[in-house]
Amino acid sequence: MKYQKYLTVLQMAIGVTPSNRGSLLPLKRKLWVTPSSENPHGATSTVSQGKPSLRRIKGRLHRSKSLDSIDFCELTSTAMEETAIWEQHTVTLHRAPGFGFGIAISGGRDNPHFQSGETSIVISDVLKGGPAEGQLQENDRVAMVNGVSMDNVEHAFAVQQLRKSGKNAKI
Repeated sequence: MKYQKYLTVLQMAIGVTPSNRGSLLPLKRKLWVTPSSENPHGATSTVSQGKPSLRRIKGRLHRSKSLDSIDFCELTSTAMEETAIWEQHTVTLHRAPGFGFGIAISGGRDNPHFQSGETSIVISDVLKGGPAEGQLQENDRVAMVNGVSMDNVEHAFAVQQLRKSGKNAKI
């Protein structure tokens, strides 16, 4: 999302500062929903029995639409709180000469998102013609790399896991 860098400029123009940000901007939304969390507003979740939903068609991942183009958020009428429901896919990338894995990552506990404060590891770029093209998209969240959880880790740790994965990385 290339427009996000301008949001900070707009916020500064209307007088939003770190000290008054909470009163002038809408509440932050919860970006991760776990099946065990209780929803006080009675909204239902499509996640069943705590297992991630992985869809494979003949050994290949199938993604019907971009995660950015589908509205996964359900708006409850009482508290006007958004609940996000995420699709989870497993992708195996093969390192290519001159491209690496063909992705750039950002985020981490030490480098939260400038607008939302989210600390998850995010795909910030997918190189055209690279190994990840068509499998990963910008703004995809990285949950695991080769079985190692990327939840609440520092950026350098995530980069280290990708570098030490050798020729193949299961993301």
